[in-house]
Amino acid sequence: MRTAASSTSAEFERALRELEAAPLSSVEIRDALMLARGEWSRLVLALNHSDRLEGLSTLTRKSDALLATFDRLTDAYEHSLQVLMS
Repeated sequence: MRTAASSTSAEFERALRELEAAPLSSVEIRDALMLARGEWSRLVLALNHSDRLEGLSTLTRKSDALLATFDRLTDAYEHSLQVLMS
């Protein structure tokens, strides 16, 4: 289980670095990526305490926050692409 989690974590880190290095960027995208990195770090910390009920609650909140951040990031990328296409 830990190996799968480590592999998934490494894949997420690689994907986030790719997004951070992508040429399509804006202030909104950079801000959302910075927020996503912070939310990811908080989720990983919460994962370390997921063996307790309080830890599971925290993990749930951090997962929701990360998802909301990626929704915002998706919107920012869509907006940037629309600007480029117009």
